[in-house]
Amino acid sequence: METSPSDIGPSWLQTSGWRLSAFIGLILLTAGGWAAESDTSTLALQKLKSMSVEELLAQQVESVSRKPEVWSEAASNVFLIPGRAAQDIGATTLPDLLRLAPNLFVAQSTSAQWGVDARGFVRSNGFSNKLLVMIDGRTVYSPLFSNVFWDSTAVFLPDLERIEVISGPAGATWGANAVNGVINIQSKSAHETLGGLVYGGSGTDVDSFGVRYGAKIGSTGAMRAYVQGSNHAATQSAAGTEDGFDSWKTLQGGFRADWGDPTVGELTVQGDAFRGRYDNGTLPQTRSDGANLLARWSRTTSPDSSFWIRAYHDYSMRDSQGALTEITRTSDVEFQHSAKIGDFQQLLWGANYRLMSDSMKTVGFAIVPPKLDFVLGSIFAQHQVVFAGNALRLTTGLRLEHNYFSGWEYQPSLRLAWHEPGQTVWIAASRATRIPSRLETGYFAPENPPYLVVGGQDVVAETVDAYELGWRSQPAKNLSVTSTFYFNDYDHLRSVEPTTPVTFANGVAGRSYGLEMFVDWEVTPWWRLRAGGFSMNQQTWLKPGGADLEHAGGESSFPDYQIQLRNFFRIGNSVTFWSALRRVAEVQANDSGGGVVPAYTELDLNLGWKIRPDLEFSLTGRNLLHRSHPEIGGLAVRREIGRTVQTMVRLAF
Repeated sequence: METSPSDIGPSWLQTSGWRLSAFIGLILLTAGGWAAESDTSTLALQKLKSMSVEELLAQQVESVSRKPEVWSEAASNVFLIPGRAAQDIGATTLPDLLRLAPNLFVAQSTSAQWGVDARGFVRSNGFSNKLLVMIDGRTVYSPLFSNVFWDSTAVFLPDLERIEVISGPAGATWGANAVNGVINIQSKSAHETLGGLVYGGSGTDVDSFGVRYGAKIGSTGAMRAYVQGSNHAATQSAAGTEDGFDSWKTLQGGFRADWGDPTVGELTVQGDAFRGRYDNGTLPQTRSDGANLLARWSRTTSPDSSFWIRAYHDYSMRDSQGALTEITRTSDVEFQHSAKIGDFQQLLWGANYRLMSDSMKTVGFAIVPPKLDFVLGSIFAQHQVVFAGNALRLTTGLRLEHNYFSGWEYQPSLRLAWHEPGQTVWIAASRATRIPSRLETGYFAPENPPYLVVGGQDVVAETVDAYELGWRSQPAKNLSVTSTFYFNDYDHLRSVEPTTPVTFANGVAGRSYGLEMFVDWEVTPWWRLRAGGFSMNQQTWLKPGGADLEHAGGESSFPDYQIQLRNFFRIGNSVTFWSALRRVAEVQANDSGGGVVPAYTELDLNLGWKIRPDLEFSLTGRNLLHRSHPEIGGLAVRREIGRTVQTMVRLAF
């Protein structure tokens, strides 16, 4: 029997949500129900205090070189979003958090979908096929579109450890589709989430709830389980009216368990299950279901040697308005070993094998063959040598990868970094590939001949040759500056050729170049100021013999610049105030009616109150400068993103 959206989650999700008075009443009742302990103010201050500039730069990141290294010394434009930031800004989705990364363009296209990318090349519907997203080592993307569906890419935000955002290619490090950047989402160990936590939120845009409980298992183990749900209101029509077109509801649950210690071996097992329902006006609903199971075992065999092996299975089903039902099963195994060679060299190597099986049911068109098993396999190695008393580091990497659609691809990288106390300078050159998708190679319309559109049987992988110069400096203990200049040269970009029938091909080439900057200034112990953004130029053109129906502009929905200014205040021992002002340049739209999304300036605010060390309340306002505004999309399908207000209560026990 088909399930309606009202069957998803508790009944309160079907209403407009709790009223603010209910939150205030809960706060007062809860706060008055316990006697305050003598050290409440001290504990509140410790939990509210964010890391200093110095402490943040000393944090370790893993995405640049597949091994822990100090952020200040990483030879890449990598931005770190701590897990605590989700509370500080009142985030309810991952894209809310990703707006903090100054090297990313984040644009909401509908209530349930966002465009997220770095360094250009986004379609007007928000689809981006040159960004690799991972959650605890599990790759999340649709092999049909080579796109990330952000509505079904969710984590339990209170258990988030950090998000590492790399702008620029990382194919040698992480493989296919890491062309313009990598987003590496990492959750906390189960040992760090003992006890219980419950939260509830209500607002003009989303009502949500979440429950998690963690406990020890024996002497070396811990486990947690969670469930969360949300009810998202629809965006507004292009005319600024509320038509209920794209509201959506989700329910998700999962667990994580960790055992052991590094010298004997550490084992992690985790999994999630997801269900979502999305309105499409008068059209049938879009349905999305998914589940995954991941296991990772690691061991440190000596101070100079360690290895890990990770395996996961992922199931996803997406039924888009009854016209396309895509079921994808992915099984992935990866191994990595790292060892020090002498006093000045380190070798990291490994292999990956991924089997994807998909099944398509279509109406009005066809994906040929409708069922397909295809493999993505690779071997990779990375060598690092240090010179001049550890001041110079040369890192070379190479990944040889084979995929079903275009065969063998090679992805090399070369990075030279110079580090001294207070600053790091790096130069880099690399190559990355984006493998063809099922849509590009197997699309036929209509579903029976004579065909008007066919997939390109000879479509090859898109490539980028990238060059980067970066500088990260800490001129004072309370100040850091990062700036990166890049030049990317693209080839074999997707085109839609006006042959008979119309055919997918690789008739477009292009380039992008620009500057990315970020400044972090701890003005006082209670005031933090951050500013950043990018300036980017993207150019695309037809290759000889190409005649693309999109006139080489299909992926031009990216702003020339973006600037953001953020303030974080701590008021006393229990209150925080966060503000974010962002300016985004106009965005082109070359399909679905064309046009231009006007440049806009918006303001987000969050007020947080730690009533007790285990009880927090927050009030968040987003897009406060306008009643509504578009962020991406052609005139025919564009949606307006409205002003929203959100309240949240979070209790730990």
